[in-house]
Amino acid sequence: MTITPRQWWQRGTTTELAGRRVFAVDAGAGPDLTLLHGYPASSLEWGGVLDDLAGRHRVLAPDFVGFGASAKPRTGAIGIDLQADVVEALWAHHGVERTSIVAYDYGAIVTQELLARSREGRLAVQVDAVVLGNAGLHHEVYRPRPFQRVLKTPVLGDLLAHVITEPRFRAAWAPAFGPEHPLSEDAAAQHYAALTHDGGLGLQRRVLGYIGERARRSDRWEGVLDADAPIAGLVWGMADPVSGAHVLASVRGALPQARVVELDGVGHCPHIEVPEAWAARVLELLA
Repeated sequence: MTITPRQWWQRGTTTELAGRRVFAVDAGAGPDLTLLHGYPASSLEWGGVLDDLAGRHRVLAPDFVGFGASAKPRTGAIGIDLQADVVEALWAHHGVERTSIVAYDYGAIVTQELLARSREGRLAVQVDAVVLGNAGLHHEVYRPRPFQRVLKTPVLGDLLAHVITEPRFRAAWAPAFGPEHPLSEDAAAQHYAALTHDGGLGLQRRVLGYIGERARRSDRWEGVLDADAPIAGLVWGMADPVSGAHVLASVRGALPQARVVELDGVGHCPHIEVPEAWAARVLELLA
């Protein structure tokens, strides 16, 4: 049974951070570990792996602004800089001085910005190790789903967002999952509930601005993907049509220090599709 948004939100708290209301789960004990979620989900997607990770780490798992139980601003940009500011404010609020990061998809872009700030000497927290999952780390090889391309267009995107029903959401997200581990109706229903909470559907076009932002800022964000980056590992679903084997091939040579875990038959969301196997491999990399 998939954890429900209500059950998940009962495990965390909401705090004013970087001028926005931000929900985060704080669980476990040990070295700090920050989990940064993807699109179109929220921190709820860590529900199946949190207990395994929290057995060895103190885990912080926020909802980015515009997602889940965090603020849903009706005006203003919802960009990567805002999300990185939120993560920094979260660390300050919880007294984090050093942390590892596990991120994928949208969260991996935020991580790239945090690493860029670290190189500039602007990050107060030391990032010890990073484990990245399926993400369009190189923008030119990223393959957004058709519904994403439509949603990010002016006018049409806003109209489409307001008519995304649960079955349409499931039909749009399901192809990103591996054929051996399909998206279940229950999981889709719970993530749809988190997505639509507090008017979340109406923000989709603004949130999807990250696709263009990634192209415009590629020099900055792709520039941190090198041998000097604290990237300990890449845990990759190889059957992912969005950012699968083709993206992994484009980055693995630039990151000789990163151990690569290939998950055959697994799609875009390994931590949802094969949570136990994914958590075990991540913990090995962080050890």
